[in-house]
Amino acid sequence: MFAGLVLVLGRFCTAWAQEQPVILGVLEDTPGRYYGDPNYRSVRIVFRKEGPDWKAFPSDCLGQACAVQYPPAMTWTIGFDGRNVGRITTSNAGGSHFYSDIGQQKIASLEPIPTTGKPSQEFAGFLNGPVYRPLIANSKPYFRDPEHWKSTQLSNEIVGLLRKAFRLKFPKVSNCENDGQSVEKPWLYKDEDIKIPKAYSSNASWSHLSDTGNQVSGQSDVAG
Repeated sequence: MFAGLVLVLGRFCTAWAQEQPVILGVLEDTPGRYYGDPNYRSVRIVFRKEGPDWKAFPSDCLGQACAVQYPPAMTWTIGFDGRNVGRITTSNAGGSHFYSDIGQQKIASLEPIPTTGKPSQEFAGFLNGPVYRPLIANSKPYFRDPEHWKSTQLSNEIVGLLRKAFRLKFPKVSNCENDGQSVEKPWLYKDEDIKIPKAYSSNASWSHLSDTGNQVSGQSDVAG
């Protein structure tokens, strides 16, 4: 029985090694799950390349049924701003017991884990503890940024066009009257209520915006 299990696992690992597409992950710094638990670093596997398309790994499964849909081990190139900042190996931690664990792999290598900057609130998320900046992990030695994406300040003209497009997409918006309430009420928002917290542009004249829809106001908003 044990020998058969080892044989099956060996074949599974070999299949992943032979057929592995380009896989992207995120090197994360995650606050401990319970009060007093320390932060831990891991790589969360998120996308794989299939032909010309990118496919997301499953995010709605738990236990061993979820684990077998992910590679058992990975070697990653960690990139930031067009630079190779390190290389690490990870292993599948087994079945996820919480949805927040799905796709996370334990760091197995003993070398220092790549970091950029100091822990801050900027990437804290809803857990609200200072963490290191997330970094892109690539299963291939790809890290260069030929289009030179950089943080940018959009012109008033571009911001006006974006706000107009947002209104066409979301003509009706509702929010909670006060923090802590869950009753939605129609809200006639103004242009200045449509916040654009971050924007990035490339040398190919493309731009990417950070989560415009969720920034309509500082309260709980629903656009639809």
